[in-house]
Amino acid sequence: MDRAMMFEHLAKAEKHLTSSRQIVARQRALVAELERAGHDTTAATILLYDFEQSLKGQIHHRDRILLELDQQQRS
Repeated sequence: MDRAMMFEHLAKAEKHLTSSRQIVARQRALVAELERAGHDTTAATILLYDFEQSLKGQIHHRDRILLELDQQQRS
């Protein structure tokens, strides 16, 4: 893949990361609010875990793109 395409992928990955971080933050706030109100947080906590795992995957994907760009630059 050429560098221009890699940078396009990187930009998309960063955009997805920004969105996912916002989703995780909102879900964390929701779990905290439910806890404060004395509600069952099981489903919300499971969803938060799923969002966090997705975010970790997206970070890994972004990091692979950065690594590949770095390797291309060095060669």
